[in-house]
Amino acid sequence: MSRTEWPDCRPTHKPRRDTRHIGLARSLHARLYVTVEGRIFVVRGDAAHSRLATALARYDRPPTAAESPTPVDFGIDACDGELTADVLERIRLALYRWENDLHLEAQRKPARRRNASRLRDERLEVERLGARCTLLRQWQAEFAAGREPAGAPLFLDPVAECGLRKALDEAEQEQPLGSFVAWHARVVAWLAGDCAVRRYLAAVTGLMRACPEISRYEQIRGLQNAAMSWKRRSAGERPADLRREIAAHFERISGDLLSEGAFPTRLDGRKLTEICDRIVAAGRELLAKNEGMRQELLSKLAALAAVDGSAVPFPRRTFETDGAEEDVERLKATIVALSREIGLPGYDTLLKVLDDFPASLPHVHYDELRALLAKGNSPADVIWAFEFGLHYCLSNSCLSVREARRLGERFTHCGAPLAESELSSLIYWVEDRKDLSIHV
Repeated sequence: MSRTEWPDCRPTHKPRRDTRHIGLARSLHARLYVTVEGRIFVVRGDAAHSRLATALARYDRPPTAAESPTPVDFGIDACDGELTADVLERIRLALYRWENDLHLEAQRKPARRRNASRLRDERLEVERLGARCTLLRQWQAEFAAGREPAGAPLFLDPVAECGLRKALDEAEQEQPLGSFVAWHARVVAWLAGDCAVRRYLAAVTGLMRACPEISRYEQIRGLQNAAMSWKRRSAGERPADLRREIAAHFERISGDLLSEGAFPTRLDGRKLTEICDRIVAAGRELLAKNEGMRQELLSKLAALAAVDGSAVPFPRRTFETDGAEEDVERLKATIVALSREIGLPGYDTLLKVLDDFPASLPHVHYDELRALLAKGNSPADVIWAFEFGLHYCLSNSCLSVREARRLGERFTHCGAPLAESELSSLIYWVEDRKDLSIHV
């Protein structure tokens, strides 16, 4: 057989790219919980609002890693495995191989490599996963040395930490928040990400502006927590540096609050430990006078932001109206009512339209409002239904709100206007639009 007659054995398609190491490396994107023993658990699944709110409400200050609630407390009943030292090493090697593959691919001719934007995105992903892997090893080393990493046991990588810090700083410019809210924000970030954090902080700042009691409570708690930290640090840091830090902290707190609580703002001539003890004691006495605000309210709000899965901001006017009246029980009932609608059709639209409802309307039943919105009714039509007391019958009717309005208008046009009860009964008994020959 001559050379020209040999069969063509060249492959007719490109060999498939081996991506098994990439899948292993990407497993590090998971939500991670690091125990005080340095064990790393992968936690997937959604938290339950009631269990999460209950777990958060147990604390009146940010807990230590040993005191922190577990994923089971949040309503996540099982973890998806543990990242042992061996698994972490395999992930590190997978990241190295992935990075090397990208480097080699970038050196190929344009026809034999993917476009530049995809390569850039993967390089950024490798970089972020590498930072996660490095930080996890640092956390394990700190736990082994008897220290507690900041934020433990809820692990956030440097990018997520930066996003959380930025959101907190922006919110602090509008309203002092305190360490308790900052801890809630971290829980929300760990469970649901940046968008949920910003929704929670936006609602909290609005609530605090409307209800000074909440802001006062958080400032007192934040000052107490800072005082306990200063007392611990006084054993190893220069007193002058700590005194300057205490003075700077006092400058950020309302002068009326400092006077009411008789906090020791004059620092000269006193021991740091004595100053810190007096701050904690004064805060305790002042909190005893402010029992109207409970951490339960903010815990329920944080739980709602963490589990509802929406990107729509919370209805600020709805919260601020009750906050201005310091009606804490009604605020909590509102949050619980919204939590019952999570995951149902029309939930996002419900959040969008709540602030458009007239303040003169009685307390809205969110299930009926959401049901009407989910059927495609406009907010204006839904408001009409609530104003005339037809929301209950229309939420279970085959008619839209617009069709019901047209039906009432036809009777009026014919000189036989219907009372609200009569129109409600008629809507209730209509089983098919064709029965009325309604043309909208």
